[in-house]
Amino acid sequence: MRRCTRCIIPDTVPGVTFDDSGLCTYCRHYTKPAVLGEEALLQIARGAKGKKAAYDCIVPISGGRDSCYVLYAAKRICGLNPLAVNFDHEFRHD
Repeated sequence: MRRCTRCIIPDTVPGVTFDDSGLCTYCRHYTKPAVLGEEALLQIARGAKGKKAAYDCIVPISGGRDSCYVLYAAKRICGLNPLAVNFDHEFRHD
């Protein structure tokens, strides 16, 4: 089994390819996200709140610590009414 030299993603993931140096498709196209800060997040949350919809936002959740905290933060810190969604992204073991 071949793996990426940076992120160790295996070649069994559908659509992944490797270059000559062993980097996968995802690592080759990765760009570091800009961090805007907490105030910018709260401003976005205020803009999403109360738009006459059943939910204010969608929170993808895997059940791990990170996504559970994001769901908590959306509800308790930002005051949003989130819809939690779980998606099979091919990395999960059966």
